[in-house]
Amino acid sequence: MVVLNRVLRKVHKEQDMGHTMCGIAAVLGADVPLDAKDLVRHLMHRGPDAVSNWTDEWCSLAHARLSIVGLDNGTQPMVGYHGAVLTANCEIYNHNAIRQELIGRSWLTDSDAEAILALHEQHTSGSRTPPTAEQHRAWVSRLDGMYAFTLWDPRHRQMILARDRWGIKPLHRVESSSCLWVASEAKAFREIPGFTLRLDSHVLLERLAWEYCLDDTTLFADVKQVPQGGIEVWEISDAGEAELVSVALPSPFSFVPLPWTDGSSKEMIASLRSSVRDRLMADVDVGVVLSGGLDSSLVASLAVEASGDVERMTAWTVSESEDNPDYVAAVEVAQHLDLNHRASFIDDDGLDSAIVDLVHHGEDLDVTVAFFHPLFQEVGHSHKVALCGQGADELHAGYPRYSGPSEHGASVSTRFDILDVPESARRYDSVYVCRDLDRIQCFDLNHGQLSNFQLRLVDRHSMAHGVEVRVPFLGATHVSSAARLGGDMRRHGAGEKVALRAAATHVDLPPHIIQRPKLPAGRSTTPSLLENMLDGAEDIVESMSSLHPHLASFFSIEPETAIGLALFDALHIRGASPKSDFWDLAQEGCSR
Repeated sequence: MVVLNRVLRKVHKEQDMGHTMCGIAAVLGADVPLDAKDLVRHLMHRGPDAVSNWTDEWCSLAHARLSIVGLDNGTQPMVGYHGAVLTANCEIYNHNAIRQELIGRSWLTDSDAEAILALHEQHTSGSRTPPTAEQHRAWVSRLDGMYAFTLWDPRHRQMILARDRWGIKPLHRVESSSCLWVASEAKAFREIPGFTLRLDSHVLLERLAWEYCLDDTTLFADVKQVPQGGIEVWEISDAGEAELVSVALPSPFSFVPLPWTDGSSKEMIASLRSSVRDRLMADVDVGVVLSGGLDSSLVASLAVEASGDVERMTAWTVSESEDNPDYVAAVEVAQHLDLNHRASFIDDDGLDSAIVDLVHHGEDLDVTVAFFHPLFQEVGHSHKVALCGQGADELHAGYPRYSGPSEHGASVSTRFDILDVPESARRYDSVYVCRDLDRIQCFDLNHGQLSNFQLRLVDRHSMAHGVEVRVPFLGATHVSSAARLGGDMRRHGAGEKVALRAAATHVDLPPHIIQRPKLPAGRSTTPSLLENMLDGAEDIVESMSSLHPHLASFFSIEPETAIGLALFDALHIRGASPKSDFWDLAQEGCSR
């Protein structure tokens, strides 16, 4: 207890710092030039309830907190009995089971995050030498949930960085001035002395061809992500510098099909049912994001079933009009399930503002999914936690490209050709990795389409409004169930999500909702608004083509990317205020 009391005095807490889920930051090095709290101030939107920091001679940790579980005593950075210090962006769904396993331990808090410290303590207490990342995997793999964390062990001068299996929660890092800098979002790295956020031109070309950043890359030069499911161990060298000493990565996801039997559909829905039930754990109300598609409708139905008659569950839908097919379906599902349905609509002015927020918080170029930001703004008006349907399309072959994998691979190759990227500079052979259904789905799941596109969107734009979004389809039991599906039970001809639709017949949903074909998010949500925006942005596209002549051919077929790049440049490279007008920012981004 002497160690515990000593380090606890280093924790400083500031209450009520702004009204804008959880952001974390860390600095590791012999001569830490500033406090991690300076980084976390850029992440206040992620944690409006409290900001705290912890420092010693080697390390600084900071945490902006959104209180979901352990409302009264879950302050971080959190110090364990063994002196290790944790800052985590997490929801650990099996933390109660871990507490029961470690029954002899005296717990310091009610927070689920303490389960991380407890497991680390249990597995390292007798270790005389610094454990490797592979050795840490033994206890990290016991965590069931979504998480990104940094854990500083002063006994070994060792920092552990870890992300959940699918990368639901982000963790970025930079090596600069002999130090390691870590943060939930790249915008925090503006505070690093002598470091400037710059566009990575090679990653940009990959991003344009594949439509998402691959693996651990970001659009910012020298800014990397801890890989999804990755564990990194950093230590202080004899020279006082932060150095990466070991890495552990998960085995790539793959399908191992088993025969589909009479009981398979019930087993599949049972796996999703348990995942939804686990994700209703909270000390606050939980709602559902409802698009009107099969995935979110399934989650809504199972959430209502699990919550019983305690209270009407709230659901949110955003659209451009009441005539939108997805909106019409969402209304029907809400009425069928007796949801407290909150619908809102975006107009031209609202779209302009939403696009600025999308690029600022999302740290990406895509402007076609602008509805994500106002959607979570609506959620944040009344709730801190919501469930969504992300992950279903990747696991159950919902995207149109899965009906013709080889055509998609050829399309990616063509985009590289338009961008004048030689084959020798392409990290992956798109024709090979997209040659059949198994390969393309596994590529999307393992190399960034899910983590760096879908999950990034959900995390950034929900956190922008202090909302935590949980992803039932990525629960371990349901992923295991989906991994046993043969290709014909994922997609059969034009029919997508074959097994999932069969499983959905066991829940309370109208039959035609279960059979609704998937519509692409973004353009199907705000189709006319996006067209109106593009019609008024011809000058921006022309200017961007002049500024980036090597991208002019690409902009001619995808003009929205020119607008997204202009906004990205203005907001993230030049540092313009996100409160500025859409058109002013676009003009700034395309000026020399």
